[in-house]
Amino acid sequence: MKNMITFDIKQAAVFLGAHKETIRKLAAGGQLPGVKIGRSWRFVEEDLVEYMRSKYVWAHIPKEAVNRSKEQWRFIKEKTFGGLASPTMDKEYKEALGLR
Repeated sequence: MKNMITFDIKQAAVFLGAHKETIRKLAAGGQLPGVKIGRSWRFVEEDLVEYMRSKYVWAHIPKEAVNRSKEQWRFIKEKTFGGLASPTMDKEYKEALGLR
């Protein structure tokens, strides 16, 4: 069995860079993995590392969005702004204004 490192609530707070009350609330709410033994909380270091990694921004972004090439985004460069959306309306406005 691998040697596990455990933290109390103060050590977990230092490890995660948060206030101990924040850690207590997260653990009590089931958002942070931990166990309450008697009156104190205990946390396994590996669980805290996994928790932190799950909060990385890229963990919530689909891989397709991260790995897109510039060619897939070319339509943004080619997009023109302004003008009318309907060719029929465009023709009617030109006729009304006497334009070609």
